[in-house]
Amino acid sequence: MKLKAALDWLKAPFLNANVRAGSVAAAKLSDDERYINVPAFARTVSGELPFYERRYADGVHHFEAGDLEAAIGAVGEYLGATGGAELINPGKPFGLTDVHSYEDFEVRFGKLLDRKVEDWERNKTPYPRFLTWLENARPPTVSVRGKRMMFLLPQYIMNSKRFVECDFKDHLLDTAANAGADVEFFPTDRCSYPDISFDSAIAKAELEALSVRIAAFKPDAIVVDGNYIPSTESLNTTYLGGLKARFGFKVIVFIGDAWGSHWGAPADKWSEVGDIVFHFAPETPLAKEGKFPEKLCWDAYPVNEHNFFKDAERQFDISFVGTYASVLRPFWLTVALQIAKDQGLRHRLLPHKREANNALTMADYATVLRQSNMVLNFSTHIGTQKMMTGRTWQAMTAATVLLDEDDVFTPAYFVPFVHYMPFSTRDELAYAVRYFSQHSDKAERMGDAAAAFCFEHYSSEAIWSGLLGAAYSRTAQQAAPGPRSPSDGI
Repeated sequence: MKLKAALDWLKAPFLNANVRAGSVAAAKLSDDERYINVPAFARTVSGELPFYERRYADGVHHFEAGDLEAAIGAVGEYLGATGGAELINPGKPFGLTDVHSYEDFEVRFGKLLDRKVEDWERNKTPYPRFLTWLENARPPTVSVRGKRMMFLLPQYIMNSKRFVECDFKDHLLDTAANAGADVEFFPTDRCSYPDISFDSAIAKAELEALSVRIAAFKPDAIVVDGNYIPSTESLNTTYLGGLKARFGFKVIVFIGDAWGSHWGAPADKWSEVGDIVFHFAPETPLAKEGKFPEKLCWDAYPVNEHNFFKDAERQFDISFVGTYASVLRPFWLTVALQIAKDQGLRHRLLPHKREANNALTMADYATVLRQSNMVLNFSTHIGTQKMMTGRTWQAMTAATVLLDEDDVFTPAYFVPFVHYMPFSTRDELAYAVRYFSQHSDKAERMGDAAAAFCFEHYSSEAIWSGLLGAAYSRTAQQAAPGPRSPSDGI
């Protein structure tokens, strides 16, 4: 289909609705809906943005103004000019044929979901590849219960109180505590990430204080954020290595962004002191490109079960609370806003700048997520690079329906159409939102299946016992996560 025809379809009356969604949404967005951040584009020799990139910026501005129809038209032109026309072209949603309206889709999609669940229950669907790998590896575990673990993590994004809380503490320290570890937290905002408002004098004082804390706490293991290249004045491998030699603790380095080659340098540097480098990026390129592939430890991403659980109260039909950091997010969010407004759904769609004054606290974010029937998630990260996010794990643990922009990573841990709902096009997202809002039985079945699967395979105790087993065995990739039974620990 030609680009113009595709754009005409994109701006057509939404899902055969009687009222154009763009008109319904034309009123000014609320403050909760108003954040969009235009990504940095390459400029021409004259200093101007190319036409298609100007259209993307136009789309962002339209979104901020609440003109969703104009926003999706402008971003659609950008997508059509940059190889993304398949996102907006009408096609076969989820491979279903003869779908010309939502009514056609509704019947066929319900049968598809039933068939996917039946295939899974009859063992006709392959097991997620992480669990298959885990079963074959069967490495040792070390019980996390009673272990003294210190976490060296930033407390805030950008190391500043101007921004929201960093979620590392919730994912890492809190889950280890839930699993029975004796934990200690040292915020590294003033002695890490030397490229972000770094003060060497303050960092020196912080590191001196950290040395005292380590000597007093005497940790069995230290978990350190390794998503940056340290400097000689920041928290670094030489400093940590000296304390490790003195006190004999294990070092678990966490690289949360092991999705692309650009994170190879931080992983290589921190591997000098780390016993293992923990990541949850299936088939990470660091395994082939890094200097210490034997230290890589692939596992699941632990979720704080005290924050994310099945909540009996559901205030929202659909939610998304998070930063806008990729070129596709305004497109997906506009589609979601259109269908939410058209169908009269209760929504909390809050994209933000990560600034503390216009975002939610971790506690408030968790409440919104677990009290939503559906949770949106976007996997496109930098350029065409995709990734899993913490929201993926949180939503499924909380028994909500995860609507996840399709990627190759999530199926490594979960079964699509059984545990979560992947989408790849405008129609797929819009149809899925409408369907699950109207079929609470199918939504509850998917959410409950996801939560049960997380409980069985991805508990905090199992993950941390596996990571400690890898750290103590020092055979990392061969002995990464252990058998998923805490009783196997020592």
